[in-house]
Amino acid sequence: MIISFQDRFIDKILSGEMTSIIRKLSNKAEPGKELQFYQNWRTKDAKKFADAVCQEVAYVKILENVIFIGKIAHFKSKESLAEIASNDGFSTWDDMVSWFANQYGLPFEGKMIDFKVSYPTPSAQSRKM
Repeated sequence: MIISFQDRFIDKILSGEMTSIIRKLSNKAEPGKELQFYQNWRTKDAKKFADAVCQEVAYVKILENVIFIGKIAHFKSKESLAEIASNDGFSTWDDMVSWFANQYGLPFEGKMIDFKVSYPTPSAQSRKM
């Protein structure tokens, strides 16, 4: 499964800081499935920067002060929501909520895909140096 990322998330994925993604449509993702991560997908500048393996997929619903992951609600406690936001590549919960509100509107419903990078591509490895 090919997944495209904005530039701001690539270094976070390659460093291991970002370990999950939230997508509107991700019905094809399932545990054990191989994932290919691209920058600028569907453009002439498309570049694969990593391969990964899907670890887990869960329903997610984002509201301003709460996120539901599966059947568990995580309320706006600083620690819980900060960790969720960080795992998804955002610096804060407010940054994450703002991004989803601007992109899709709230409430947002989709899937959270937890992944483990199996190896970065050679061009991605040189990017980290």
